[in-house]
Amino acid sequence: MKRNAEVYKITSTAFLMALAILFSRIPFLSTYINIGGYNLVKIGFQEVPLMIVCLYNGPLYSLVCSFGADLLAATIFPTGGAFFPGFTLDAMILGLIPSLYIKSFKGKKNAHLISFISFLCIVFSLSVFFISKHDKIKIGSFSLEINILWKMFIIFLLIAISILFYILFSLDFPKKRKGFFINRDIFMCFFIRDVLLAPVLVPIWLDILYSVPYGLSYFSQLISKMITLPILCLITILVSKPLERVTKNLLLDTYEEKNIFYNRLINGKKIS
Repeated sequence: MKRNAEVYKITSTAFLMALAILFSRIPFLSTYINIGGYNLVKIGFQEVPLMIVCLYNGPLYSLVCSFGADLLAATIFPTGGAFFPGFTLDAMILGLIPSLYIKSFKGKKNAHLISFISFLCIVFSLSVFFISKHDKIKIGSFSLEINILWKMFIIFLLIAISILFYILFSLDFPKKRKGFFINRDIFMCFFIRDVLLAPVLVPIWLDILYSVPYGLSYFSQLISKMITLPILCLITILVSKPLERVTKNLLLDTYEEKNIFYNRLINGKKIS
């Protein structure tokens, strides 16, 4: 069974990698937000197949899939500019860390809540630090003045929305959804990837390549990811329910656990 699971992981990783590349290059499934003449933020649905690999196949395959998807998309289907390895390094980190998290903390009581509070404190601290250093943000033709009231409003609004999302994805929906993953598992993986890590990593290379102020880039990434977070979570939740039914042995191999949900009947007896 171990060998079969590895074959399934290799083939499914290759398929989902190709799907992620396709999604990242179809115009209506992937687009850039232009700020001051620069494409600072990319919004798309390529994260869904990447997240499925993260959840189902484990850290190693998630890292390989994210690396391959970014490298092949940039070299075979370039959208402008030369290939830059910094973004590929970011893709590898964004694929690896959430997968390590879910494999380590899935099923542990209160793990998600403690993690969410800790990560939210980090996001809050970074937001306060970056927004406090700028009264006026200017890049190219883009200019924005921010007073102290707007700074406080923006920060607390982001925190409030994050808490609201956590509460909503702690609910049991769709109705009677029973399976290997709970909604919070999927939400936390996206939160770590898109809210905690991506806004910190991506601006490093935008600053080096285009001299985009780190603070502006950070908030551009953070706000855009907060907008797409519930959409991507919901799509992944809806996809995962039917997918779990045909990946039982794969999940058992990835998480190395015996779950009663996956017991099967042979001669009237339950075996794992």
